[in-house]
Amino acid sequence: ITTLSLTIKNDSLERMERMIEMGFKEGFTMTLKEIDKKLKRIKKELEQIEITVRKEKGRTKKKKETTKKKLKKSLYHITKVIQKEIDILLT
Repeated sequence: ITTLSLTIKNDSLERMERMIEMGFKEGFTMTLKEIDKKLKRIKKELEQIEITVRKEKGRTKKKKETTKKKLKKSLYHITKVIQKEIDILLT
């Protein structure tokens, strides 16, 4: 389970009402659905990484270290891409 907590502050009640009238709720709901899709994609990628790690059992230490470095790089890349996509969705 992933929990996302957001706090939205408005300068005034008028501004908040305008945002709601302009479809803020619908737009924000769409954004959350996109974030959910991206999180599901991450989950699949992490499952693939887990499979790769399990296959490493019994391999030489050098090969394990090589795989470990590749996986760390992959995880770092996935994290950066998702952060960027979420930032775009929420702006």
